[in-house]
Amino acid sequence: MLLPRSALHMAAEEGDPELLRILLETGKFDSHYVDAPDNGDTFLHAAVCCKNTFPLLPMLLDYVEIPDQHYGEFGKVEQDLMMMGQQHYKEERQHRESRHQGCVNLLIQEGLDVWEPNKLGRIPDPGQDASPEYSLWWYEKLTLDTLGQKTSFSSAAAAISVTASLVATASYVGPLQPPLGYSLEDVDQIAKIQAEVLPVRVFFMCNTIAFYLAIAAVVFSLTPSLPMPHESTREELNRMRKRVTSALVLLILSLVAILSAFASASIVVIPNKNRWNQGWLAASSVIIGSVGCLVALVFSGIRAISLLCHNNSAVGRLYSKWVCICRGQARLQPATEFQV
Repeated sequence: MLLPRSALHMAAEEGDPELLRILLETGKFDSHYVDAPDNGDTFLHAAVCCKNTFPLLPMLLDYVEIPDQHYGEFGKVEQDLMMMGQQHYKEERQHRESRHQGCVNLLIQEGLDVWEPNKLGRIPDPGQDASPEYSLWWYEKLTLDTLGQKTSFSSAAAAISVTASLVATASYVGPLQPPLGYSLEDVDQIAKIQAEVLPVRVFFMCNTIAFYLAIAAVVFSLTPSLPMPHESTREELNRMRKRVTSALVLLILSLVAILSAFASASIVVIPNKNRWNQGWLAASSVIIGSVGCLVALVFSGIRAISLLCHNNSAVGRLYSKWVCICRGQARLQPATEFQV
């Protein structure tokens, strides 16, 4: 039969790191995008929340309802049970919280986002039954993960900015040094590019597009470092993710444009009378070089789409399948199809 919840949700909620590790290692369950329970909790929500399941507490509360005339004969029992219950509850809670910590660490290593909210818009929370030590551990881990994400986005923005600056510098020289030089046929001896040649027009257009897209990528990569007043940590991370992803997309487009410009320049420098006989010189180099560059650009583009649409379950499933195919693993199955 089908489980009402996914197997990973149940393992995380029970705080069983060994079972959770076995389920993750099978490769049959997508730990990022599956159908969540009614409240929309992710696996990390289930693992972080440490609920109290100690059975003696309801029994101890029942003694409060005993009438005063019968309290004397039950007083000693209540006192003993209360002492036993407090000690056992403390030991059980420590053991349970340590198991939940193991589940949380496993899920974070799998790449789950600590800031991903559920359907109610709430991030993972230890809950009211968690001890102060466990709550402190979780919020310290949340802080460290947040700092790590900020550092990662800042490093990515810096790398994109440097690369886009190089592309802008290279494309800026294009109009100043066109492939066939300048045409001086005008009576006023005004230097002009030889726009009557088709590859030259393609070169000029692609080179200009590459320059402006690279400048836009530089601007987008600088905005994540700008502080915003009255902005929460979650909003700041989302803003940094969107800006860095937008800068990466613009950089990829500028690289495609400058590759097209270089291919046009490689073709146009071959003389017309030898273009068909010696065209393989440019064609072979352009094809071989473009294939390698396009493969890298495709991988970067897929990564950018995944970052931009990380909250979209459909895009998440497609990206997980793509990663699975690249790793040579089996197709991921929805975790809700676990049979018992």
